[in-house]
Amino acid sequence: MKHRAICLSVFLYVLAWPSLSSAQQAPSLSITGGMPQPLEAPNLVVTRTLLLRPDPADQQPGFDRLYPAANQWTKGDAAPIFLRMNWEAGSRIQSLQELRRDIDLDTPLDQLDLDRIDRSFAINLKEMRRAAYRERANWQYPFREGPVIEVLLPDVQESRYYSHALLVKARSHLARGETVQAEELICMTTGLARHIAETPFVVSRLVALSQSKLALDVFEELLQIPSAGNYYWDLSSLPRPLVDFRTAIQFERAWIWRGVPELEAIERLETKSQWENAALALYRLLELPAPGAPESEVVIRDWVKVSRKRLPGRLESIAPELAQAVPSMSDAEVAVRYWMIRHQEEERLTANWAMLEPWEAIERWEEEARKQKERTDDELPVQKVLGKPRHALMAGSRLDQQVAMLRGVEAIRDHLAIHGVLPDSLENLRLPVPSDPLTAKPFVYQVEPSGKEATLSSPVVELVQYDDDSRKTRFGRKYLLKIAP
Repeated sequence: MKHRAICLSVFLYVLAWPSLSSAQQAPSLSITGGMPQPLEAPNLVVTRTLLLRPDPADQQPGFDRLYPAANQWTKGDAAPIFLRMNWEAGSRIQSLQELRRDIDLDTPLDQLDLDRIDRSFAINLKEMRRAAYRERANWQYPFREGPVIEVLLPDVQESRYYSHALLVKARSHLARGETVQAEELICMTTGLARHIAETPFVVSRLVALSQSKLALDVFEELLQIPSAGNYYWDLSSLPRPLVDFRTAIQFERAWIWRGVPELEAIERLETKSQWENAALALYRLLELPAPGAPESEVVIRDWVKVSRKRLPGRLESIAPELAQAVPSMSDAEVAVRYWMIRHQEEERLTANWAMLEPWEAIERWEEEARKQKERTDDELPVQKVLGKPRHALMAGSRLDQQVAMLRGVEAIRDHLAIHGVLPDSLENLRLPVPSDPLTAKPFVYQVEPSGKEATLSSPVVELVQYDDDSRKTRFGRKYLLKIAP
């Protein structure tokens, strides 16, 4: 599987993850309602129903039931263990593929085929746990042996089968009321995600993010099981951010030059043939229509036309002597130089905001997206390769938002276990509720007059998706909390 090949599918999956089954109304989910399903955009406001039990729960602080704690990591490299598991799996991989095909994570707990899950669960849990608790994973990607975009990611591909099987098995334990066994499998899933995220690729971290998100969804079912303890401290000990995209974005800012000799040092290109080779390498890297095809002639013609028109103005401020020489440059040199300048401008403007906190960057992402769309409507080759780190960071912030809100839910459960009633406000809780990581604003809490139900809501964010027909999308999350009968 190539780096680029999985980017689109993973990206669309991550955008869709937080939603539920109905696009017509605000849906909810009870303990028997299964996992959340995609909502149609533009409504990405997630509503979940959680049943809270007034029975006293285990209040002992925990730090490792949902994520491998750092003080329990063992020395060594997890990557060889995972890769050996893939190599030795043989027909068991097919069994996991069939399990992923036939058993959905949205199947209600009381409708799971437990015997089928037991028969098809083909994971060596001893080895998986050993890998999940290793201190690091060094995947040894060949960054300098060719274009980074062509690096294969089979480990990322196979990890999807493992994470799905682990969580299906965890849900089968929940269906039987076996919370400790479910905790262990959730912890292995997040441990696997931690190691998948130890690559510099944004796409790998999107996969890790989706695995972590699904693990949190199973956890939402776990906390509703009668025998479940309180997980406030387990949630509080999770890394923040849970999946960090910033280092991957910094790495990918320079991906276009990695492993492509014709583009790594264009300042040393001199002859017309050298520039033509560079243009051809760039053209192929962008996966544009094959040279010689009728549509490629249109792309090249427009590319050169825009480049000759706009390159002098771009060069005036950075290399005035080159600006004067544009009329004598070959079409290939003009096209490559202009593309490189535009790429540097756009990736710098887009990536810089990614280094800020989400609430500082969110309006700037939106404004920059609008400007970028206006600038690049007639520059297909430039627009085609530009990344969209704001999408990855938005998805990551929404994952952290879910964690923060679940801390709030567990603080409310703690109050309910001690006093037997829902709290009047979040200020009255023994355990503090964090602010929303996405907006830095407090969550909104309201109790119904009956005292049997409450809502915990995040501030709703509205963004215009300028790269998607200028459609406005609403992001947010709400928990409907009900005291179980």
